[in-house]
Amino acid sequence: MTGVRRGEACGLEWSDIDFTNHEITISKSLNYTAEKGVFCSDTKSGKRRVISLNSDDSGANEVYTKFFGMMKELRGEQKKDDKVVKLNEVKKSWVFRQDNSCEPMHPDSPTRFFKKLGDRIGIDHFHPHMLRHSFVSIAIAEGQDIVAVSRTAGHADARITLAVYAHSNTEGLRKVTGAVGAAIGSAKDQEKKQDNAVSE
Repeated sequence: MTGVRRGEACGLEWSDIDFTNHEITISKSLNYTAEKGVFCSDTKSGKRRVISLNSDDSGANEVYTKFFGMMKELRGEQKKDDKVVKLNEVKKSWVFRQDNSCEPMHPDSPTRFFKKLGDRIGIDHFHPHMLRHSFVSIAIAEGQDIVAVSRTAGHADARITLAVYAHSNTEGLRKVTGAVGAAIGSAKDQEKKQDNAVSE
């Protein structure tokens, strides 16, 4: 639903989740290298962004409400944890943590989980980035503004989005030419009506 990168999801803190306005702030990424271990950095584009999970569509809002409900349940479970007692400490803690710990989830953990899940349900090479890819592809196919999609996905430039996801825009291109064709057809019809009116 958000198209965030794996490291951006792992880097979320409770202070990044706005339950009132249904918004998620993406300002950092959790990464791992053998040399540095787990460390926090800026997002890939170096820019902070806010993802709004609000919609005029009732079906979408129902999904978003369920999502934030799940987040509240997760936060409630963490509040019961002996290691995190005070609410203000929970707000400053990581959203996705290691079991029985206040330490953040290792950024490689989602990849390992997706691999096991993919093996179980029969999807080869299943990994978190596939969800991000689907998010952007669906948004483009549904005719969403490419600049808005790019900003939501956290690309540094809309040209990156176009270059990577150009194949997803085939239907969008068809709609564009269809819309222009319809407009021309409508103008032609109007011109014929005017000619007929003059003739009469």
